[in-house]
Amino acid sequence: MYPSNIRERIKNNDLLLSTSMFTREPHNALAIFNTNPDWTWIDQEHSPWGTESIGLIAILARQAGVAGVIRVPWNSPAEIKKAYDVGAVGVRVFHKLIPQKRVLEAIKYAKYPPMGERGIAPWFAEPMGVSRQDIIDNSNSGDNAYYSNGKYGSI
Repeated sequence: MYPSNIRERIKNNDLLLSTSMFTREPHNALAIFNTNPDWTWIDQEHSPWGTESIGLIAILARQAGVAGVIRVPWNSPAEIKKAYDVGAVGVRVFHKLIPQKRVLEAIKYAKYPPMGERGIAPWFAEPMGVSRQDIIDNSNSGDNAYYSNGKYGSI
């Protein structure tokens, strides 16, 4: 269940509709998802909620066909791995201009071996009928999105 085919659409310069999600309330999220955005930015950097509080929002986004992108508070393996484990389709980790080395580190944190160093623990997958192998294949194939508003753009 990989909604929006977001990476291909970015490459094609397609118009993408998005919204910011500054809530952890499911009824608010569902109301937003009913407007049919292509993706939603679930903010964890500037909100008081932990990953366990926003996991349901990422799952509801997938079920609605919306790509849930979690903006993690910091470029660290722990934050990036947890965001994907609760169901994010992509992770936004950069909010300032950063060196390319940091971009490549974030990608390594998001991929499974041998391409990266992420461990397998997708809590959202089984209840949604998604196999672990499907999770690994889609993660490593680059079908998930990474965002940067620095000079390196989307990768």
